[in-house]
Amino acid sequence: CVGLMGLATGHFMPMIVGECAEGYQGSTTLTTAAAMFVMGIARIFIPIIMAAVTDAASIHMGMAIPAIAGVFTAVFGVWTQHFAGFAKKMGN
Repeated sequence: CVGLMGLATGHFMPMIVGECAEGYQGSTTLTTAAAMFVMGIARIFIPIIMAAVTDAASIHMGMAIPAIAGVFTAVFGVWTQHFAGFAKKMGN
């Protein structure tokens, strides 16, 4: 199962690294390491959170956690891109 998940999601890794390293061309080691670290931590804690929510509420609520996290990530991404554009306009 883990191998199939890797095959299904592995092609996103270069895109994620590229997005994390934007603005740091030629020096992507720290940004790549930070992204891998955060993704590793998320892969540990998200299943634990899902199990706790499933136990406390219901299986439907527990299975909704990844969808909620995806929506949160999308909103946060749009928000950060908006402020990144604003900072470029201001000359920072």
